Amino acid sequence: MINNSTPQITAIKSDLLGQTMASKEQHLGACALNYQQTKNRMFPLKLDLFGNKTTAADGWFVGECREKPLYAVNRNPGRKPRSDNLPDVILYAGPTEATPVLASARYVQTHHENYLVTIPPVLGSTENPVEEAVSNKGSWNKIVWRFSIETEVEGHREEFEWRKSSSSNISRLLGGTSSGYKLVRLSSIDTTKPTGEWVSRTDGGEVVAACSGGFSSFTSWWIIGFVGVGATGDLGGRWEVMTLITALVLKDQSIKRSQEAS
Repeated sequence: MINNSTPQITAIKSDLLGQTMASKEQHLGACALNYQQTKNRMFPLKLDLFGNKTTAADGWFVGECREKPLYAVNRNPGRKPRSDNLPDVILYAGPTEATPVLASARYVQTHHENYLVTIPPVLGSTENPVEEAVSNKGSWNKIVWRFSIETEVEGHREEFEWRKSSSSNISRLLGGTSSGYKLVRLSSIDTTKPTGEWVSRTDGGEVVAACSGGFSSFTSWWIIGFVGVGATGDLGGRWEVMTLITALVLKDQSIKRSQEAS
């Protein structure tokens, strides 16, 4: 188990913050931003996914507006694993693929369900990459993707679930459609009272992020937003990276399911 208080983890967070904040500062004032700056956060509170073609490997990027990309995304457009051994989804630290990799995801099954997320170490570090499994914990009528990761607010591993959801909370938070996914922090489940800013939950777990489609491809394909303790930066930079890459995989899975059904 990795201790988040070690100098190595502090260096990783500082390095990732430096990479992403440098890219972000170049674009402040260029878009209509909803970003609320805090000293601990890596990413804006809300990010949009844009791209040219759903079948292209490149051309995807994440940002606060179409004109100013912040993070490039490369994906495998095919139904089968890549022959060149590349991950299926790659998130970069800047607006081009020449920047360092923040995280990548590789499906472990050809039907695009369970997958592994790899978060590389700081450049020049002797540490090994961190690998986290994301598994399908749902049933025939319930879509659930679960992962665990070290967080800084508790100082140990916590479990989170992406759950399929259709709620006005999603459209209110993201400004897109009401159908999408919410990320629930399982350690916060308390059936006696709700927590955080989400209006209602069936089990009392705090919703810390959400994602959904935009109203059209001209505005945004996919919108990712942080809420509650997820919006404070207290869960840590590694958790933010894990949340963003898994939200991007949800969109990739949606496209692949549509391709397979056609």
